[in-house]
Amino acid sequence: MPEYKDVWVYSENPDVRLELLAKAKELSSKINCGTGLVLLGQNLNKETEEFSRYGANKLYVVDNVNLKEFHPSTYAEALAKLIEKYSPQIMLIGATKKGKEMAPQVAVKTGSSCLSDCVSIDVNEDGNLIGERWIYGGSTIAKMVAVKKPQIATVPPKTFEKTSETTEKSEIIREEIEIPEPKTRIVKLEKKKGEKVGLEEAEYVVCVGRGLKQKEDLKMIEELANALGGVWGVTRPLATDLDWGITEWVGLSGHYVNPNLYIGIGLSGYIQHVAGIRGSKIIVAINKDPEAPIFKVADYGIVGDLYKVVPVLIEAVKKAKK
Repeated sequence: MPEYKDVWVYSENPDVRLELLAKAKELSSKINCGTGLVLLGQNLNKETEEFSRYGANKLYVVDNVNLKEFHPSTYAEALAKLIEKYSPQIMLIGATKKGKEMAPQVAVKTGSSCLSDCVSIDVNEDGNLIGERWIYGGSTIAKMVAVKKPQIATVPPKTFEKTSETTEKSEIIREEIEIPEPKTRIVKLEKKKGEKVGLEEAEYVVCVGRGLKQKEDLKMIEELANALGGVWGVTRPLATDLDWGITEWVGLSGHYVNPNLYIGIGLSGYIQHVAGIRGSKIIVAINKDPEAPIFKVADYGIVGDLYKVVPVLIEAVKKAKK
C-alpha cells in the first residue's frame, strides 16, 4: 500500500486554482502534510513561473503535445498517472464544466470515489475528507465522507477566497508522462457573443423572471447590469417558456452563480432557482408580491413594481459611480 500524503489541487481555471490552493493550505496544516499544485497542458513555462509564487510546496507540471486541447480522457489520464506515482492524500478539483467532466474519470482510474460540488470541505479526526453539498433542489445539505484514498472532491468556483502571492517559490517537478492521442479533435473554437464575463465568474449578477412583460424590456435589465459592471441573466421559465431566443438561465438546472452582489428582479425565487444563487454574498430582491419566496433568502428586499424600481435604481447606481 502506498503512503498517502499531501493535499493536491488542479483546475484549468487560474482563479479557481488559487481558491483551491488556499483551502489546500488550510487542510494540510490540519493533517501535517504538504501541498501540491498540478499544471497540465502545452507550453506551460509562463504559467509555471507564475504559479510557483503562490505557496504550494510542490508544483507538478505535465507539458505534453497531447494536452494542447482539453479532452476529459487525456487530462484524466495525465492526472491519474501523477496521482498513482506520488500518492496525494487529497485531490481537490475545480467544479468547472471541464473539471466536472474530468474528475469522475480520475476517480475511476485511481480506484477512488469523488465527492462532487462541495460547498464546504474539511477533514475529521481520522484525516478523512468531509464534503458538504446541496441536495433536493437546494433545500438540504448532505454531508459526505471519503474513506478511501486518494480522496477526491470537486469544488465550485468562488467557494473559497484566493490565496495570495508569496516570496517563496514552489519546488517544480516536471513529469514526462505517456499520454494517448485524443480520440476526438477540436475543429473550431469561437468566443461566445454577448457577455464580457460568464455568469459563473461575474462579480455582479442581475437576473430577471416572469415579472418582465416583453422581450424589449430586457434592455432595462442589461442597462442595470452594465451600470454595475456586471452581467445579466434570466430564470428558467423566461428562457424555456417564451420564444425570446434565450438558451441559458440561472438556477439548479442552469448556471450556479457566486457573485458579490446578486439582484433578483420580478422572480418568485422558488427552490430550484435559489439553489443556483446560494453562493451569492449579498442578495437583493425586487418583487411587487411581498410574499414572494425570494424575500426569505434575500439580504435586502424592495417590494414594488420592477418598472418603477429598476429605472430609479439604474440612475442611483450611475450617480453613485460618478
